[in-house]
Amino acid sequence: MDTFWGLTATAWTAIYTLLTFGLLAMTVIAGLYAKRQWETTRDAQVEATRPYVLVTLEPGERSMQMVDFVVRNIGVRPAYNVTISIEPPLLRAREREGNEMAAMRLLREPTAMIPPGQVTRLFYDHMPERADKDDLPEHHTAVVTYQDSSGKEWTDTFDLDLRMLEGALFHSYDDLHTVSQTMKKIEKTLSHARVLKSGEIDVAAVTEPRADHEVRVLREEYESELERANLMRQVGGERDWAKEPEENARKIAERLRDLGVNVDDAPPA
Repeated sequence: MDTFWGLTATAWTAIYTLLTFGLLAMTVIAGLYAKRQWETTRDAQVEATRPYVLVTLEPGERSMQMVDFVVRNIGVRPAYNVTISIEPPLLRAREREGNEMAAMRLLREPTAMIPPGQVTRLFYDHMPERADKDDLPEHHTAVVTYQDSSGKEWTDTFDLDLRMLEGALFHSYDDLHTVSQTMKKIEKTLSHARVLKSGEIDVAAVTEPRADHEVRVLREEYESELERANLMRQVGGERDWAKEPEENARKIAERLRDLGVNVDDAPPA
């Protein structure tokens, strides 16, 4: 039997067949790997270019004691026919008839389109008012369903937990809204000022020297206390109602003497 390198034709045929199967297996493996890489790239591209509608409960922008219900599209494409379902329904501590949170149109009917970057922030509740109410739900599950521009449907589920910030401490700060409210109060106060309406104001002016003015005022207070003491002695009977005004008169007399004014009619000590 003819041989080549010590191997028969049958052996070479077997080797060739094995090599062929090996190359075929490597080709299949390479193809599967390439397919997986393509799918990963495709999924990453779809994820990066999809709409992404988030539903959250967040601390308010003006006060950390307030909680806002927020819907935002953080994706790069518009979201169409957005439907939001929340269980159990959102319930405020103080609901107003006709304006219940759960009856909001955003939660009852689909939203035609939410463009990329749009944020809808709505007041939900004031947390201190919920503190003593055990019948209010604290955990909700939100299911958001929507479509992208190619018609592909997306469904995302979010946990809305009001207990997430329990025990946290917050700082307070003044924002533009607070400044605006303060300016409105100032405007209201100034609107009642007569000087701003008529341009006129009554001014009580003193033309005497300061030292003379001080002596005159003290002398008037002194004489007023003496008159009050005399009146108290007349109506007091056995009661010593004149004691307080007499003491006041003596103190004023001492101040007058310190200023160099002679006071001879001061009540005796």
